[in-house]
Amino acid sequence: MTKAIVARGMTKICDDGHPAIAGVDASFEPGELSVVCGENGAGKSTLLRAITGLIARDAGAVALADRPRPPATPDAPEVPIAPGAEAALAAGLCMVQQHLALVPIFSAIENAVLLARGGLVDRSAIEVLLQATLDRLGFVVPLDVPVGKLSVAERQRIEIARAVAAPELAGTKVPLRLLALDEPTAVLTPAEADGLYAVLRGIAEGGTAVVVVTHKLDEVRKFADHVLVLRRGKKVHDAPFVRADQDVAIDQVARAMLGDAHAHLAHTHRSSDRAALGGTPAVVAEGLALGALRRGTFAIYRGEVLGIAGVEGNGQGELVAILAGVARGWTGRVTPGPEAVTAIFPDRHAEGLVLDATVEDNLLLGSHRDFSGPLGLLDGDALAAEALRRAKKAGAPTTLDALASSFSGGNQQKIVVARALGKSAPTVLVAAHPTRGVDVAAAAAIHQELLRWVAATPDRCALVISADLDELRTLSNRIVVLAHGEISGEFTPDATDAELGAAMLSVEKHG
Repeated sequence: MTKAIVARGMTKICDDGHPAIAGVDASFEPGELSVVCGENGAGKSTLLRAITGLIARDAGAVALADRPRPPATPDAPEVPIAPGAEAALAAGLCMVQQHLALVPIFSAIENAVLLARGGLVDRSAIEVLLQATLDRLGFVVPLDVPVGKLSVAERQRIEIARAVAAPELAGTKVPLRLLALDEPTAVLTPAEADGLYAVLRGIAEGGTAVVVVTHKLDEVRKFADHVLVLRRGKKVHDAPFVRADQDVAIDQVARAMLGDAHAHLAHTHRSSDRAALGGTPAVVAEGLALGALRRGTFAIYRGEVLGIAGVEGNGQGELVAILAGVARGWTGRVTPGPEAVTAIFPDRHAEGLVLDATVEDNLLLGSHRDFSGPLGLLDGDALAAEALRRAKKAGAPTTLDALASSFSGGNQQKIVVARALGKSAPTVLVAAHPTRGVDVAAAAAIHQELLRWVAATPDRCALVISADLDELRTLSNRIVVLAHGEISGEFTPDATDAELGAAMLSVEKHG
């Protein structure tokens, strides 16, 4: 019989002595797709990482049980799972983390080999298994390229495929009982996200308990069988999602997540009238080309937010790198230069943060020269005051002496955003996935600060790249679609998903 995964009293204490999770009980049933929600820092990732053995828990137990959700009975005893990732994997528990656990210099095949156990490793057999898993998931990813050279979306697809195949790769004799995924749709378009959930539904129907961490209430509405909500490390909601009365069910989830701040956020459809925006381009890009970016030609007007939609890997990363001045070997022309740009890069760990540096240092990266005296000595008090100002304005952590690595992914993203929006001199903001991994309330605050930054002076503008079409509608005056390395369409913010999706998937032009 396929067994439920039962967690009792799960507790994890942070380095500062505060509990990330405190006495959380949860159970995940075979055949169900469960969703775990909550604000940043609520303990969602910590709970799943503790259940799957990726971090040591300070208290609690994980077990298998032949039973429905109510507490175990004497005739249906629980079978404990020993702590640790190997014991969890041996029991069929696996997790895809938000920050992917792949070795950048290894190929997809070599990363899959890392899960193999036993004596000699049959690389050819592992390649066949990994390719078959990718085919099953509908993912097209090169297997022999170092994963560090792939896009974030491609790396995520490899990680998901590796997790699905993990028990077989590890040589265990048990099925995949629990597949946990932390923000798996953060870099996917709506169509890709729907496709992924269709795959996850198929995995669940095969007898696996599938658990997804997401901030997107629309995903809860469309896909959840059961919803667990954490708030400040404690369970505040644990119930089936009743789709027959889904508006009430979503409201209950939102109230549990945000408390009194649960009001639904309205989209602010912004004017696309170029005359109203000043009529003069603030940024002109002509024929930008680098890697997947083939012909980047566009203009951004003063006071405008230009949204960029598109399937990951169509030149977005190269575009950010060119505009921010960190790319080499590109062709084309762009004005103004990188000295006028402040940027939020797509991968906060690789490009946005020094994880072993303090919050203060991360908030001020690139700005230290502004606080040096005649002899080059830094004014420590002025630095701290500026870091605190930036943190408070963007809702980032204000514990300035804490390491950036000690915070949740969402709070790390707030640090990145706070630094970019805290700079006063630049006139162009380039923001790639500015609210990736951030909860609903924090995302709204970041949107507000981004629009406020653009409106602060008449010569400012912004380019926002996002996989979240609702985010683009909220922020943008115009939305352009990047497909096959060039602009394939221009839309107003009220364009439908179908219209934008058709442009994203447009057939490549020849000749």
